[in-house]
Amino acid sequence: MKKRIAILLALLLALTSVPALAAGQVHTTASVNLREGPGLGYAKVDAVKPGTTLEYLDETSTDERGVDWYLVAYGDLALWISSRYSYVEEAADVDDGNDAPVGYDGELDEDAVIEVSGWYLDDLIEVADALGATDFMEINSEIPNQYSNGSVVVAGDEIAEYFGIYGEGYSMFGVTLGMDIEEAKQKLTEAGLTLYADSASVTFLHPADERSLVDVDGYDSNILIQVDVENRVLDLDWSTFTG
Repeated sequence: MKKRIAILLALLLALTSVPALAAGQVHTTASVNLREGPGLGYAKVDAVKPGTTLEYLDETSTDERGVDWYLVAYGDLALWISSRYSYVEEAADVDDGNDAPVGYDGELDEDAVIEVSGWYLDDLIEVADALGATDFMEINSEIPNQYSNGSVVVAGDEIAEYFGIYGEGYSMFGVTLGMDIEEAKQKLTEAGLTLYADSASVTFLHPADERSLVDVDGYDSNILIQVDVENRVLDLDWSTFTG
């Protein structure tokens, strides 16, 4: 019996301890949770801030949504981190750019712009944490849960159905506040959105796919851009057609 217990303890340590050799580094691009397993269904152990560097343990797993998760060293633990909010730099310092998330501009600092479009229809709380939008907003709205930090708002029922950008530090399909509206329209068109209205405010339609909550003539949501007197982006609102 003692021998069997010793074997079980050895197996447990092998499963939970950190491998001796790291295969590179994982850099975070937003606030992100560390989990016991590669998916949102696993328990959260802790969270790290943007610009954190962790040892990559040379193991990647893809969840049911198609999102990659990286195994990293965190103290004496081996935990999992989402590729939506991080990227891998291999030990050989060979980076082909494929691991860099949308919006990553090669720098990780306080002035880095966070791109919101990659988190559309993802878990609301996870997205709010990643965006730093942790202030819950009690507003009379058809969308029940809204989180903000003053510059960005994310809202929805259980998933992120709405994004609003009202301050610096965030972008939507590469569009940032203060950008010339013609450049903004070009970026949204290149991203596959369709121009619907062009006046004092500009509206683009977002195409529906298998994840969409609704499909209205091939579209599931719209982006509304308010423009100032100098034809620059004043704010952006992106919402589904569900509310």
